[in-house]
This record gives sequence, C-alpha cells and structure tokens, in this order.
Amino acid sequence: MSKWLSFIAVSVISVLLIVNILSSRENMWSLYLVPCLLYIWLSIRHTIVGSSHLGRKILVHLLGLSIMLLWIDVVGGDTLLVDRVCDPICIDSGNTTCYSHLLYGKV
Repeated sequence: MSKWLSFIAVSVISVLLIVNILSSRENMWSLYLVPCLLYIWLSIRHTIVGSSHLGRKILVHLLGLSIMLLWIDVVGGDTLLVDRVCDPICIDSGNTTCYSHLLYGKV
C-alpha cells in the first residue's frame, strides 16, 4: 500500500504542475497545493500505514505541518501563518508528547 500511495501522490503532483504550467504561467496556483498534498501523503503514510509510537507520530505531524505552512508563506510572501499558527502548534505538540510519555511510559 505504501508504494501505491507514493505513486498516487507523485502522479497527482505531476499532473497539477503540468496543468498549471500549460494553463497559466503567471499564477502558479499549484505551488500552494503541492505542500498540502505532501502533508496528506505524510499523514496517511506515517499515521495509518506506519506503526511508530504516539510521540513520534505527533512530532512528524508537527514537522510536516510546519514545513507546509512555511512553504505556503514563502510562496505567498506573507508570514501570518508562521507567526500565528506554528508557535501554538509547537507548544501544543510538546505538551501532548510529554503527556503521552507520562501516561504510556514511552514516546
């Protein structure tokens, strides 16, 4: 399932980029969708298919979401997402990881 999921993700991203380049080169709307699709791929692959511990899943989601928001900010030329969203996500995921360590004894 992991190979099929990777193939589907790469295929959809390739089709998006090709359609965007062929339709309009002025507005690169596919650059906003690529990080979202990569985050969805990461979420499905690591959470549903993967068998890692809860703390590792939370940290992978934190990194994936932070990179996705940073990418969208860089493409859009704004820093609102990083300023308003990434900091609370980092604090919340750190708390959740500590709580899971206290409850289950492992991260």
